[in-house]
Amino acid sequence: YVDYLAKVGNFEEGAAQLAECVNDDDFISPKGHSKHQLWMRLCDMCAKHPNEVSRRLNVDAIIRSGLSRFTDEVGKLWCKLADFYIRGGHFERARDIFEEGINSVLTVRDFTSVFDTYAQFEESVLSAKMANQAEDEDDEEDSDEDDDMDFEGKDVELRLARLEHLMERRPLLLSSVLLRQNPHNVAEWFKRVGLYKALGELGQVVGCFTEAAKTVDPLQATGKPHELWLAFAKFYEEHGDPGSARLILGRAVEVGYKTVDDLALVWCAWSEFELRLAEQASAEANDLAEAEDEENKAEAEAKAEEAAAGYAAALEVMQRAVAEPSAASVRARNMDLG
Repeated sequence: YVDYLAKVGNFEEGAAQLAECVNDDDFISPKGHSKHQLWMRLCDMCAKHPNEVSRRLNVDAIIRSGLSRFTDEVGKLWCKLADFYIRGGHFERARDIFEEGINSVLTVRDFTSVFDTYAQFEESVLSAKMANQAEDEDDEEDSDEDDDMDFEGKDVELRLARLEHLMERRPLLLSSVLLRQNPHNVAEWFKRVGLYKALGELGQVVGCFTEAAKTVDPLQATGKPHELWLAFAKFYEEHGDPGSARLILGRAVEVGYKTVDDLALVWCAWSEFELRLAEQASAEANDLAEAEDEENKAEAEAKAEEAAAGYAAALEVMQRAVAEPSAASVRARNMDLG
């Protein structure tokens, strides 16, 4: 019956009949179609004939229910839902659907499916807009409607910028998919940090390190989680903020790593950090001491005091490392013995 309705173009009734079939747990297809096949056919019919089907059915709800039922078809279903809005002329809503899809899928396959369809959609909209602009310019060659032409030109530029921005976001969006699969993947967090560094977005680098530190569980981690903390501290040190680097290292030694060796490496890195600061201050003090004017001599004394404080801080870190173990180090040691 559904085949007949589709053949005569009555998609409204055909979709309604399919919806009854998929919602009836006792229904058995005469042609041996599975519930999965019926669902996919219903979604396909809804996407391709939005004006007819939406008169009786809530297409958005139907396709979204398929997302939760058929996890192996998530990418296709997001594309069908977006296609439903595209065919209905609701382009902005379609973009919202694409964005929701690429920010929620859990596999690279589904991400690739949704992203590529999204990019093709933006390319087709841009191509159509450019073609319309070319036709308008030919029709208005002898007119004085410059303002309209400028508006069209700006619209094309906006759509081109939107497409370029989408393509630029792809590596970060893909990184998000991989981290949704395994949020404790240290290597993937480092890749994400590298992407932000390449873009010159230092604020995002800090945010990424912070999120990684909060998210990665050392007992479930793939890789070495202590390296994330050390890289975070090193980032602050390289950008002239030793205070924040010291704060990060202080938190790093309280983390319950899998092994005592990891914790020991953090203590060593912290003491080396303090020594570097002390040696740098000492070198600056020696350079200033060679000057004869009083202002430089006073600054040299201040640097010398800073160096002395740095050496003292390094010694304190070393003493703390070999003193009574913290709760974190006890947990790490117990993990080793277990």
